[in-house]
Amino acid sequence: MFSVKYMPIKKKLSLMIMTSTLLAVVLLSLVFTLYEYLSLRNSMMKEFSITSQIVSNRSHAALLFNDTETLQENVDTLLIHEDVEATCLYNEADDILAYFNKNTTDRTISKTGCPDHPSRNFNHFDEGYYQVSKPIIVDDEAMGVLYVRVSLKSLNGHLSNYVIATAVFSVITIIAVFILSSFLQNFISTPVLLLKDTARQITKKKDYSLRATKESHD
Repeated sequence: MFSVKYMPIKKKLSLMIMTSTLLAVVLLSLVFTLYEYLSLRNSMMKEFSITSQIVSNRSHAALLFNDTETLQENVDTLLIHEDVEATCLYNEADDILAYFNKNTTDRTISKTGCPDHPSRNFNHFDEGYYQVSKPIIVDDEAMGVLYVRVSLKSLNGHLSNYVIATAVFSVITIIAVFILSSFLQNFISTPVLLLKDTARQITKKKDYSLRATKESHD
């Protein structure tokens, strides 16, 4: 069975350097990827929390007077966001007053794209979507709720590109370290090999005056 202890010292040095480098690169890649993922999630939460709050605030008067045309205009302002798949505005009784739904092909989602009874204050990531709802408060009284569903395709696409870029950088780093280690290991292995060769000659010739050639100040 193959054992590391029987490997030549040059291969042992290369194995040690490459193993250490590989572990460091993998761990750093995982940390940076996780940080990027959490940063993207937090940015999305902050962006749509603020955006939905603005739309909610603009809908106070229209909701009081049941002005569905103005409410629809307010909801449609979110159409400019490519990732927003559905937006729904309800009154206090959970009746849909205004909405749009870009995804009409997903059979797991209703035709309007709106849940029947949305939560009043909700932030949630699930498979493929980020969902947020904001209560519409007028004079300290809940008058309705705004619901927004955002696709995670852009976020996942950005994360995939980041992972690919990180993987390419990691491979380049490992190759560079391998080339550099192949060159630098000679500074460590050469004196050891010379010492080993000198010891072999002393044992063979019984000449204790032999000395190994000094290659460095170690």
